[in-house]
Amino acid sequence: MAVGNRCTKLLVCTKGKHCSARDSGNVLRNLRKTIEKCELEDLFKVKKSDCLGYCKHGPVVSVDSHGVHYGGVKEGDCIDIIDRHATRKKPLKHLLLKAKKHR
Repeated sequence: MAVGNRCTKLLVCTKGKHCSARDSGNVLRNLRKTIEKCELEDLFKVKKSDCLGYCKHGPVVSVDSHGVHYGGVKEGDCIDIIDRHATRKKPLKHLLLKAKKHR
């Protein structure tokens, strides 16, 4: 997870119009509260993000160092996302977005 002193960044799209309209701000706050409650601040940092390019799947959370993007994230999914990545289990299949193809 954390390599050396580096934390895993959880990027939450809060500035894209689709994600923000679908309560991405609440997802951001819930991720932060969950990380604090579980005392995992040394493993994770939650950051606001501009559009991540998955607009129709918002709210979107990207697990930066793992190359994973989750779509349709709800507040109740936050603990599962954190648990999966803290314990290095496979990503949550039901939220997982396919990687975009580069042109």
